Amino acid sequence: MKIDRSKLSKEEVEYLDQIEAQIAKASEPVPAPVEIPEAVQKMLDAQATEIAKANTRAENAEKAAAVEKEARERADFAKTAETDIPHLPGTSVEKGNTLYAVAKAVDAKVFEALMTLLKAGSVAVDANVLIEDGDSNASGTAGTAFDQLAKIAKDAVVSGVHKTFEQAFDAACTGHPALWKEYRTENRRSVVA
Repeated sequence: MKIDRSKLSKEEVEYLDQIEAQIAKASEPVPAPVEIPEAVQKMLDAQATEIAKANTRAENAEKAAAVEKEARERADFAKTAETDIPHLPGTSVEKGNTLYAVAKAVDAKVFEALMTLLKAGSVAVDANVLIEDGDSNASGTAGTAFDQLAKIAKDAVVSGVHKTFEQAFDAACTGHPALWKEYRTENRRSVVA
């Protein structure tokens, strides 16, 4: 089909020229692919094999690192269980494995709250505050002054000011000399009686 260009505007003629140029270019023969020499192909194949082996080694290293990381985390949890929550039943390893499983199963904030509760319970056991009301001397402690010092210490551990009940109790005694003096007096009376 021939188009009479004399009836077309300048822009239409330019557009038509562009289309005809694209058609001419598309009909040009495609050059034949270059054949790769056999020696070069062998080198490329060897490189591909080495790359596959390296990828396999990298995957194996990642798996080994994940196993090692899990073992370290479990050991850390076992140590935490031994130092922070010794009163729970089971060995440190069993408690550590349980803590690890819970840490992986719940949100970090939920786990943090759980650990705070467990630590507070352990502190309460250490302080003998889990006795019935009206029986504050059942554990052999020195009554109200001790109870007040123990509460101050427990709050310090729960809030994270001190790591152990012993450290917190020592700080409570130092920070509240009047309670410390009363505690010592009550303690002497309970020993004599």
